[in-house]
Amino acid sequence: MELSAITTLISVSLALATFFIGRISASNLAGKETGSLVTDIKYIKESIIRIERRMDCDIGKLEDRADEVRVQITALGKDVSRSAETSRSAHRRLDDHLAREHGSLMQ
Repeated sequence: MELSAITTLISVSLALATFFIGRISASNLAGKETGSLVTDIKYIKESIIRIERRMDCDIGKLEDRADEVRVQITALGKDVSRSAETSRSAHRRLDDHLAREHGSLMQ
């Protein structure tokens, strides 16, 4: 075989070897990137689940607090109604007293 044929074969062999090595390393790099993305997505998913759980707990606490406030407001409304009725009754008694004692209502 001639020297030029051997050189050509060696060149072609090196080119093919370089091509396949580059292709394998690119495939490995793509695999690493894919694995990294999968890990990041898994972390984000777990974070979202933690946030949802925390929000559910906070919502439950807020609903409980809203129920307590609703009960307090209802109780205050009843107290105001009783106070208004008591005040009206007291004014009627005063008016009756003034009418009996003084014969007329004082304006």
